[in-house]
Amino acid sequence: MRSGALFGLVFAGYLAVAVVLWWHAWSTHPTTVTTCGCGDTSLFLWFLEWPAYALAHGHNPFYSTALFHPGGINLLANTSVLAIGIPLAPVTWLFGPVATLNVASTLGPALSALSMFWLLRRWVAWTPAAFIGGLVFGFSPFVFVNLAGAHLMTGILGLLPLMVACLDELLVRQRRRPLLTGAFLGLLVTLQFFLSTEVLALVVLCAVAALVLLIASTLRHPGHLAARAPHAGRGLLAALAVAAVFLAYPVWFALGGPAHLSGLVWPTIEPGHGGITLGNLWHLRFMTALRGEMQATGGYEGPALPDPEYLGAGMIAVQELSGTAGDDAAAALDGQYKYSERIGTVGLWSQWPLGTVTPLELGLGWPRALHATVHRSDGDLSVYVVHLPSVRPGDTAARDQGVSELAALVAADTAQRVIVMGDLNTASTDPALNSLTGELADSRQSVDGGFGFSWPAAFPMTRPDHVLSRGLTVVSDQVLAANGSDHLPVVAGFSL
Repeated sequence: MRSGALFGLVFAGYLAVAVVLWWHAWSTHPTTVTTCGCGDTSLFLWFLEWPAYALAHGHNPFYSTALFHPGGINLLANTSVLAIGIPLAPVTWLFGPVATLNVASTLGPALSALSMFWLLRRWVAWTPAAFIGGLVFGFSPFVFVNLAGAHLMTGILGLLPLMVACLDELLVRQRRRPLLTGAFLGLLVTLQFFLSTEVLALVVLCAVAALVLLIASTLRHPGHLAARAPHAGRGLLAALAVAAVFLAYPVWFALGGPAHLSGLVWPTIEPGHGGITLGNLWHLRFMTALRGEMQATGGYEGPALPDPEYLGAGMIAVQELSGTAGDDAAAALDGQYKYSERIGTVGLWSQWPLGTVTPLELGLGWPRALHATVHRSDGDLSVYVVHLPSVRPGDTAARDQGVSELAALVAADTAQRVIVMGDLNTASTDPALNSLTGELADSRQSVDGGFGFSWPAAFPMTRPDHVLSRGLTVVSDQVLAANGSDHLPVVAGFSL
């Protein structure tokens, strides 16, 4: 198949997906129905309407007193997406800004996907792989969430693969004329400025980081670096020169033109508030403010959700919380987990709210296990944190009774999604475990992870610690390094 026909067919496929994505708008009245009735959509409708009006009436597309009168608004200091509003001005003239928004929201992911498809075709020989890569890029959750709120500046990413291709050509392949490639890169940077300065800033940071890593990787071969540096240098200087020529006035206008922004844009909000810091990756925080906004604007009545960048465990079950161990665990975990419960010598820490918590004895005359209902936005989890009775040589009666009682509880549990985790004092090969594994899937066996021994920590020879589940897809099972306990920690991952 010829290249032009192939790209046309691929684009048609991506466009069909985009139309289906926004079918609720296209199937009703695309000139009056948008993707979302929330506040940002109305602002972007104005951003799309103003350049069309300005061009038709000879006004400055960068500035207007029609909004925030009399001071006006500096569009280049805002997320005005002029790179979309100006080319689509004919659509606005004919059908209005709502139609323009729907056209941009539909063409944007399709063109982003096509751009990535073109880039991946440079690196992979199998066309279906490039097609899937383009599909994942153009219709990723990041793109979908941004376009649902009309955030065109971060939802349309079609220029990024083209810029990556230019850098690949200048720094790695070096097959084309550097000045021409650099000039084209400068034009792409200019267009990205008018589309999204946020994404442009991310691109520049990533490009600098990639350049540093590339140089570091070639330091062992200085001759190779010296041979490639002139070509890359000429191209990057050409890109800088072209971007400087086209962006000198727009950058000045954004930073020093009429109604430009200076100082704190939101004086009541501390710098960095609401952003992502490195610590957010391991310190759990909740989107309480966003929850309030969602309740006010959309009627959301669920709990405040954890920050999406958090990479820690969703739940942690701990045993042997006797003496000062319970206070030590609480001191370490309470600051990271909003919800927790301790019963006897076991505890559960969760990033999701806990409902009814019930103590369980399970073969003992006192509680050394608990059951909790964990409330998630996509449905509840029925969670058992268990430390079954110990086993002595020739004496497994108490343990066997605990397993039997736990199996009966699980069998009677009507919840669709169940997790049992803890020290069951039962090896994976022990037939006593069959009554549980008949109802539940063992995380280690589900991922074919081998033995996964967790005890004793000094020289593990068996696995008494288990994570069992029903109604969930196990995606990982790991045994971590020793942390002072005589058991190694077990971590299981689920697709919820």
